[in-house]
Amino acid sequence: MTRLFQKEWFRTLLLMMFIAGILLVIFAVVQYVSLSYQIGQNVAYQIQTQNQTIDPQTINEAQSLMAADMSLREMLNARDSMLIYFGAGLILAALGFLGRDLINSRLKKEAAAPALTGQGESR
Repeated sequence: MTRLFQKEWFRTLLLMMFIAGILLVIFAVVQYVSLSYQIGQNVAYQIQTQNQTIDPQTINEAQSLMAADMSLREMLNARDSMLIYFGAGLILAALGFLGRDLINSRLKKEAAAPALTGQGESR
């Protein structure tokens, strides 16, 4: 019975974890930048950063400001979620990379061990 780290499917699984982690990091960074730009363009955000007070004159104006504020809150929540995805991607990539590195070092050590014992017996 072979060990788990000697099986090729396990090494492939670790490689896929690494690749998925990198893709998740890239996705999170792109979404974070995109959402940050959209937040900067939001009317409610611009009003808040300039410390303006708006007195809406009509119901339509009040509803549009309320919709902009709701949209701002949703974008802020989504942007915060991208930080979590970024961290998860880093963890996934690190586990995949370290797992493959550990397996490769063990396989090299096992391949070198018979060669060393064979040299010692011939003397």
